[in-house]
Amino acid sequence: MIHYQKKSLLNHFGLSSRGTYRGLIHEKFIESIKDGIYDNQLMAIVGRYGQGKSTIAELVSYDINQSNQSGVETVKFVYINSQNLEKLNVSGVLNAIVWDVSNESPKNNAEAKARQAARILGQRYVDSLKKKRTCIVIENAHRMHHSTLMQLKDFWETKFMGVSPLLSILLIGHPELTEKLARRKEVFWRFQLLDMEKEEKWMCFDEKVNYLSAVFGHAIDSEARAFIAGKAEGPLHMEILVRETMETAKLIGKHVVDAECVPQTLKEKMSALGVSLAQLGEAAGLPKSTVDDVVNGRSKTIDNIDKVNAALQEMMARRTKKMEVVG
Repeated sequence: MIHYQKKSLLNHFGLSSRGTYRGLIHEKFIESIKDGIYDNQLMAIVGRYGQGKSTIAELVSYDINQSNQSGVETVKFVYINSQNLEKLNVSGVLNAIVWDVSNESPKNNAEAKARQAARILGQRYVDSLKKKRTCIVIENAHRMHHSTLMQLKDFWETKFMGVSPLLSILLIGHPELTEKLARRKEVFWRFQLLDMEKEEKWMCFDEKVNYLSAVFGHAIDSEARAFIAGKAEGPLHMEILVRETMETAKLIGKHVVDAECVPQTLKEKMSALGVSLAQLGEAAGLPKSTVDDVVNGRSKTIDNIDKVNAALQEMMARRTKKMEVVG
């Protein structure tokens, strides 16, 4: 999970520990991946940098580990942390399986190693009463060669005692990963693709506000949360903005981040609220063209600037009150 704030900075705002955000869309992704792991599927989480892909994978791992009440590991996660994914081939993945899932050493011969890995996985899944599962997790998978993705698919289809597949594979990567998977239709069609770019409500304005509320609670007031949510592109960007605003607040002696700590242009305030020039003009009692001049800095008329600011403040107050009632 993202942890971008120093502990000393969090302590200043009375946060001995951070909260965890799990919105409805997050839960949807988490449950889909967990189902895929228990069904031994091929899966891929795709999204831009800093959108929370790795956090989703960590929450999946946390949930599964928490569910092992008996103390018996039912899912073994094998993480591929190669520094040179461009040159990673299936042999490297098989090495990780043998090392992490057994006490054996990988065979030198490629065919023998593939049979060894299949046997190890098969004995966990087919021979065990609890059908112990194995999930291979590869981050930055967009850097892998598309032929390696094909090799992974081929190994995933390997049988042991007539049973296949024996494991699940979770790829985490940028949108280029979708393009690489699509180069081989037989690979693409077998993957369950969880695309953050195509999820309409993924980290929308309300989701970002809820994230800030859940993770930082009372340390950021409702107006500041709205301003940060309006500026941020995703979870990582929010964390960076929170750190900056917390440092500003601490410097001026505040123990709660408020709107004063979040520098905002009129255009950013509009973006945060999601209002149009026409809506703002109606609220301010000004023509749309005048509002456009004010927002884009072409008008220096103090009276018009004050009217636009007042209208934005009123709209923000109504939005905040509405969200507090819903919350």
